[in-house]
This record gives sequence, structure tokens and C-alpha cells, in this order.
Amino acid sequence: MSTINPEPKLAAASVTSSRASEHKIDMALEMLDVNSMDTGRYRALVIQDATDKQAIKGFVKMARVSASRSMGTTSSNSTTMDRLRDVLNEYTGLEAKFVGMITYDDPRLMELPIIISHGSPNESEKENLAEYIMAGGFIFGGLNTEALEKYGGLTQVKDFWSERLSDTHPVYGAFFDLKGGMSFGYGPSQGQGKSGVKPWNFLRGHFVKGRLAGSTPGDGGWGWFNDNQGGDSTRQLRLAVNIIIYALTQGSSITQRLMPMVN
Repeated sequence: MSTINPEPKLAAASVTSSRASEHKIDMALEMLDVNSMDTGRYRALVIQDATDKQAIKGFVKMARVSASRSMGTTSSNSTTMDRLRDVLNEYTGLEAKFVGMITYDDPRLMELPIIISHGSPNESEKENLAEYIMAGGFIFGGLNTEALEKYGGLTQVKDFWSERLSDTHPVYGAFFDLKGGMSFGYGPSQGQGKSGVKPWNFLRGHFVKGRLAGSTPGDGGWGWFNDNQGGDSTRQLRLAVNIIIYALTQGSSITQRLMPMVN
């Protein structure tokens, strides 16, 4: 493909200065037809203007991944993935698609940058899950310790760990500027002051070799469906967008590994 006007200079990552990518884009963002590149060969293509984190184009395909023995036992994650797809399409220049449900041992797993996991994988599935995580995949969920230790050869604490993310972590500014950290996650029916309901929330990050490989809400859930209970989910869904953008644009993510060079 011939080079079009080289200004502005684009990078496929660089949401923050510490996450520069080696994938350089020489096409003007407004001239780049990323949809024409969605040929089925790649599961994600994410291109940002290095000078404007919200000037983003591309596409991403996500899936619900289930243990084979849990297939057909729940539909809640499909609803959740539909909502994440819809907010990405509404708020960003990405075209997000939900490709359905697969199992942990499905070879397509290695091409999906974002998944929501369900169920406990069996031994063969743990091996594939470990490979997925170590290859740069991201999970809305926690890490499987046994899979990473037994099949990834990693050591907990040294190679992978979980920690509470500070309210100033770059994920809170990856797309929207969400100062003050994570919002209250409980629905309106579980108001503050009720037994067991905490008046605060936080985001827990799960890291592999220093890369954010997964995330979970600290207390009270994500809050993505509070609006269905008469509440508001705007900030919670914007944080979901931030988490996805941050995960996609990490230098060692599956997106960066699979994304073609654009010249």
C-alpha cells in the first residue's frame, strides 16, 4: 500500500509515554480505512494518533470463553460482552464485535485480545489458557494460578501477581480522564450503609511479567448494569472502555503481536 500524507505521525499504542510501540503508522488517521483491513485474518487492529488518545480507529473482536464442562450453563457473560461491545462502538472509533462463545481449548483463543472467562478449565484447557495469557491475552477476570505455574513455568509473586491499582494508575486516563479511581459498583438496591456494603470500590490488576493481563473489581462488582435498576452506569462503562483500550495498546498485548504493519 502506498504512503499517503505522512502527517500526523501515528503510533499503534502510546496512550502514555511509557508504553511506546514499535508498530509505526505512516498514514494520516483520517485517510486510513481500517474497516477494509478487517478481512478475517486479524482479530484486532488498533491505531491511535500519538497526539490525541481519543483519536482512535480500528476493530476488535471479543469472545466469551468457557470451560467445556460449563458450556450452556449461563448466558450472563454473553449479555455482558454485548454491553462492552456496544459502549466501545458508542464511545470510540473502534468497531467492536462479539464473536460468540468458545472453549479454552479452542485454537481461536490465541487470536482474541479480550475475553470474559467462565468456569474452571480442565487440564488440557489450563495449558491453552496459560499459553494465551503468556502470549499477551487479557481477561476480564483473575488469573489461573495452577495454569501459570504448571504449564507456564511461572512463579507466583515473582512472575505473576495481583495488586490494588492506585487511583492514579494510567488505566484511568487511557481514553477517558477518570480522576478519583473506580466508582461504587453496587446497584441502587444495595445502597451504602446496608450490611456488608462498602462505601468505596477499587480496581484490582492481575499482572504477568509486569503486563496487565486481567482485572477484577475490588468490591461490589463492575456496576455495568446499574442503569437497569434505576441507577447510572456511565462512569463504570467508561472505565470498562479505558481498561479495554489500555489492554489493547500495551506493547506486549496480543493486538500488538498480531497487528499488521501499515505503510
